[in-house]
Amino acid sequence: MPTRKSSAQEYIDRRKEEKNLLDKVSLLKMAATKKPESMLDETATESPETVIAKLLEEIPRRELREIEERRIELYNKGGLDQQTIEALVRGDIELILMSYMDGRAYLRMPNREFIEFKLAHHIGEIIDRDIVKTEDLYSVARINFDMNGLKTLNDIGSHTSGNEGLSMFANVLKNGETVKWLEAQGIEVAASAEGGDEFGMVLHGPSDLRPILKEIEERFRQEIWNLDARKLIDFSDEKTKATLKKFRIPVADGFEYRISTSVGSATFGELLATTDLSGAKTYEAMINRVIKMMFGSADARAIKNKEEFKAGLKEINQTLAALYERETEEVRALKRLVERVIDIINLSDEEIPEDIKESKSDLIDFYSKKLLELVDSLRNDPEYKGLKDTVEKQAAIMETMRWEKAQMEQKVTKLEIELLSR
Repeated sequence: MPTRKSSAQEYIDRRKEEKNLLDKVSLLKMAATKKPESMLDETATESPETVIAKLLEEIPRRELREIEERRIELYNKGGLDQQTIEALVRGDIELILMSYMDGRAYLRMPNREFIEFKLAHHIGEIIDRDIVKTEDLYSVARINFDMNGLKTLNDIGSHTSGNEGLSMFANVLKNGETVKWLEAQGIEVAASAEGGDEFGMVLHGPSDLRPILKEIEERFRQEIWNLDARKLIDFSDEKTKATLKKFRIPVADGFEYRISTSVGSATFGELLATTDLSGAKTYEAMINRVIKMMFGSADARAIKNKEEFKAGLKEINQTLAALYERETEEVRALKRLVERVIDIINLSDEEIPEDIKESKSDLIDFYSKKLLELVDSLRNDPEYKGLKDTVEKQAAIMETMRWEKAQMEQKVTKLEIELLSR
């Protein structure tokens, strides 16, 4: 049984962690002094020049900021007053930011590249402070969201149903009750659509977010779960009933469909502590490395949460769990085919004739023969009825290729990927 650390040891460990973090902050501060300075002078007062300088900070890419700064120089040389220049700059920036919107116009959300910029911007604000406390590093967090149930909406409902579900999900992340709760505490929220059923968020608070991060995740889960998604799939529709029959999913009268989410989060301080910054020669390279780790960590936690959620859903709502994991008879049969091919690839030494173990060509012949025997047996197997074309295609590939074991494993991996995409 592991022994619990003493209070003194916990204190020492905490101090070591703080020193490690503050040492990295010092490294970032030194690198930050080498960042290119803005061509505009930022003063403490809210002069037109200061307003324009702040507007420029909203442009995600440095090269785009530099182009806009050159435009401002031309505006000044043209004798335009600062109010006119400010209006022109606002228009320019609005056009620039449109290119950072997710391609699905109905969502009206920025994309992942923009959210990465926002994250870097918030981190930069912290690093630029005269005094940086350890707690400050945990005031910025990345959250990953996976929308559960989108493929079901597309396959059993329609793509229109899927789009409506995505819009409902997006609205929660943009201005739902949890977002309002966060903003009431002075926490800035920036949400993004990141392709398919993936969404993201960056939080920037006035203090350490760790004490409430789990509550934030749970609030979003509950708010998504409580959405009224009944209208998204009409289970009384004859076409829907036919589709459900194909998937072999019985749905009782009165069943209500739900969408849900899997969530994972990570703070800047957490990943700064564990990210190796050696070899990163510039401030941007260091920050980008930490941001990459933040995204990866939050994503891994969302995946783990999805696995836990699916396991729990089977206990409380078997119909919804079946709808989320729906499989056609073809996919189920192909999965069994993959399992049988893997069994051949993983034959034990005892199952391989002794006289061919030392001969590479004989081993290739042995594995190829086994695979061909499998395909031949499936041609007339009622279990694989409707898979004739698939089986024949596999046979043709095997007959024209002399596979080595590694090549067979690669083929199986591709087949598994194909299954997951269905």
